[in-house]
Amino acid sequence: MQTLTIIRGLPGSGKSTLAWGVNHLNLIKGKPSAWFEADMYFINSSGEYEYRKEDIAKAHRWCQDQIRLSMKAEIDHVIVSNTGCERWEIEPYFEMAKQYNYKVQIITCQAEFGSIHNVPTESYNRMRARFEPELVIH
Repeated sequence: MQTLTIIRGLPGSGKSTLAWGVNHLNLIKGKPSAWFEADMYFINSSGEYEYRKEDIAKAHRWCQDQIRLSMKAEIDHVIVSNTGCERWEIEPYFEMAKQYNYKVQIITCQAEFGSIHNVPTESYNRMRARFEPELVIH
């Protein structure tokens, strides 16, 4: 069965590194795989990260669209890595998995490596305060 892996956690917890590794391992094994995260939306044509707070909703819609397209293409392993602090933030991915008959796996990263995107302390603390550590798949 095809799998959707949702990798979630606070900024700097290792989400992108883990997602890259899982995707890369799948590709080495010859298994079709795709990985997306909202931060990818902010990569400019020179390969530099340029975050724009006003575009965060667009970034998440873009990410959801990429996941949906990957599922429509029947990619074996689809990976999404975003903070997903609260269930409502990842609910669209559960709905897509149900629609396209993907098994869902959730991985919560809890390490503290430090954010490469310089997330302000105030923003980080707000995310931490609302972070739901346990999410149940239904």
